[in-house]
Amino acid sequence: MKKSPSPRYNSCRFLSPLITLGIGLAAFLVGGFPLTGVCGTAVAAPLAGTATVPTPRVLAAGLVAPDILGITIEDGTLIREGQIPYTAKQGDEIKLPNVDYRPANTPQLWRDKAFVGWLVDNRKMLSCGDRLEGFLSGTEWLDQAASYKIEAAADPRFSQGGVPLQVFRKSVPQAAPRIVAQLEMTRTCSVRHTIYLRLDSPWLRGVEYRIRFPRDLPPLTLVLSDELESEAIHVTQIGFRPQDEPKVAFLSCWLGTGGALVQPSSVPFQVVDATGHEVLRGTGTITTRATDNESDPKQPRNLNLTDVVLLDFSGLRTPGEYRVRVPGVGSSYPIRISDDVWSKAFVHSMRAFYTQRSGVELLPRHAGFHRPRNMHPADGVTIYQSTCTLMDSNNGLNALGNDVDNFANLVKGATTQVVGAEAWGGYMDAGDWDRRIQHLKATRQHLDLLLEVGAPVEAVRLNIPESGNGRPDLLNEALWNLDFYRRLMTSEGGVRGGIESEEHPKAGEGSWQESWKLYAYAPDVWSSYQFAATAARCAHYAQARHPDVAEVYRTAALKAMDWAEAELARLPETYLARESKRGKVSEVLGKVRNLAAADLYRLTGDGRWNELFVRTFLLRNEEAFWVYLRTERERDPRRLAQCREELLRLAQWILDEQQKVGFRWVRQQPAVENRIWGLFSENSGAEQLVHAWRLTGEAQYRQGAVMAAMMGVGANPNNLTYTSGLGRNPMRNVFYHDTEMQGLEPPGGLTAFGPFNPANTHHAFLDQIKNLEVYFVPQFRAWPQAEFCLDTGRVHPIDEFTPNGTLGPVSYLWGSLAY
Repeated sequence: MKKSPSPRYNSCRFLSPLITLGIGLAAFLVGGFPLTGVCGTAVAAPLAGTATVPTPRVLAAGLVAPDILGITIEDGTLIREGQIPYTAKQGDEIKLPNVDYRPANTPQLWRDKAFVGWLVDNRKMLSCGDRLEGFLSGTEWLDQAASYKIEAAADPRFSQGGVPLQVFRKSVPQAAPRIVAQLEMTRTCSVRHTIYLRLDSPWLRGVEYRIRFPRDLPPLTLVLSDELESEAIHVTQIGFRPQDEPKVAFLSCWLGTGGALVQPSSVPFQVVDATGHEVLRGTGTITTRATDNESDPKQPRNLNLTDVVLLDFSGLRTPGEYRVRVPGVGSSYPIRISDDVWSKAFVHSMRAFYTQRSGVELLPRHAGFHRPRNMHPADGVTIYQSTCTLMDSNNGLNALGNDVDNFANLVKGATTQVVGAEAWGGYMDAGDWDRRIQHLKATRQHLDLLLEVGAPVEAVRLNIPESGNGRPDLLNEALWNLDFYRRLMTSEGGVRGGIESEEHPKAGEGSWQESWKLYAYAPDVWSSYQFAATAARCAHYAQARHPDVAEVYRTAALKAMDWAEAELARLPETYLARESKRGKVSEVLGKVRNLAAADLYRLTGDGRWNELFVRTFLLRNEEAFWVYLRTERERDPRRLAQCREELLRLAQWILDEQQKVGFRWVRQQPAVENRIWGLFSENSGAEQLVHAWRLTGEAQYRQGAVMAAMMGVGANPNNLTYTSGLGRNPMRNVFYHDTEMQGLEPPGGLTAFGPFNPANTHHAFLDQIKNLEVYFVPQFRAWPQAEFCLDTGRVHPIDEFTPNGTLGPVSYLWGSLAY
């Protein structure tokens, strides 16, 4: 990777002469924050295990305020281990744990009284345990001002040495190994400590400071300047198109034990090019103070716990590389202005769908890693029919209210009937291998892009096996997912909601080694309506371009819809009146029925579907509104006006709410940040802004969508992109089971759920955080939600993902902004 052309800035791999670690130490880390990460916009996933840098080490150093220096220390390294053939040795001990959580009961191999790994694949393979190494010998000194000896010959305060006035600290768990049942682990994660050294007056520019630590770390020598990167300046790590508005950065820093960092009411800033030449200057303004309410008026809280400043440089339109510089604080990461920033990010996100495919061998030339074919009946895998529908499973609606663990009803309904050789394919989840009908939401979004954008997105190549087959790759991906559910359709037309294992994956097993039984859900109305809507949309797109595809899916959509209509009439009123996890059953079915009617009317022009849409019209059914508004057929004038009015009303509400939060993220419902998973990464509400923009052409809606995307691509308190392999500082431990079993980092393009409410009481969150909570400073409940994005790989409300929950919305937003 080439070094930056500017001698005044640090490149991504080499340390500026202004910063050195230790006396005579070769400069190999990055100056500023953070010192690790990947340069560029979209980087392919690694083909091998993660290369590690010895720890403990100083990871970053830079000012966050004129009088406060932040120093980030990496404490510990996770060494990922993969699988090897098991060769028995004398003295091997195989233990069978007995714990309540059944997936943990995989046979364990112990040697010399030490855990080695799990025996999987009929004990033919050894899935080795991960390792942690390279820790500080103690952390008690981190909070003590006397621990930091500051020397600076040119600063009279420290010419004879001295200590900071105050020290603040925040410590957060990082990469964590897989938990081993019934093994007491001495360490459960690596930790990242950020120490803030505050002086009684500003640190001096151009003066060389040396900071000595009591042990474990070599001295840190640095010369402070506004060119040094600051963790307090948060920017996009993919960039902007020249015509994008707004173009923004944010300034903020929560000091952990030091609380909020108070910002002045106006903050001068500059934008400089790659040579350090100023091209624009402006004044940043406060978006929210630490005490402002960003949430529910009845339960007010601030999600940043510190002041946030907006730095707007929308006037910059010339392509190139730039940085935002705040005098007295420092500089941002590089920001690229280019026509291709969103299209590159879009392709990066779309390529993740290939890595989610089930029933096929994943090849390195497409995925960046190899995974054997999994879950395929031709390999001896048997899929049994269950009498449980997805509507009656907690993985769907839990309409009966009696499925306590997502699997009980599925297993209780097990039969000996085998579904058949066609029961393979679809997209899996992150840490599970289910394929469920909800994943079709992402497919509908991709079909919508094809319909709205046309040629530019049809030309996108994703380097998937079907590339070059005469169909757009977005259509190829849509067909991969849709074909699975079409194959699961019964001869009568009922669509099964998917295929599920009887439990979560067993410790140490990859998906190609699955040893749980697999079950197909029974056909149901909810799944059939979702399939009918998606199949109709596919046929509508394909009918003028790929008539063979259109005919197959037109027939399938109508067959599924007819079955669903007949089955709905047979459901008891008592069942329809039940309260499911998504609302009253009749209303949940009514929404998806209304959507299917809209898509079928757009496809066929058959008046019965228009009549059904009009008759089942429900407010807050935005996807159905959008389809009806984009239908070029005769429509009911009153319903058409209601669709437009309601969609634009919601979009305006989203824009108004966006102005209430410091980092300008979006939400589709009030106060959902208190309970929802994936709010900040899925950009909940951005899809409605895109729809309003395409419907009206009004710039305010696209501007809101651009702003909404910022938090997920790096303009956030952690300076993280929530998508693996994307940007300078991506999440490195997004939970992806199959590469984890091979000792590899996750593939690129996976967008994690992201920041989570630390006050949440969901059982999964509490179960997983308990292994890590001792490493938080301050304690985890005291952290701001916007910064509570743990890159551990072990807290699944943060580091997991789903095709419909994060991958679909992100690819849709980025694709919409690209073209």
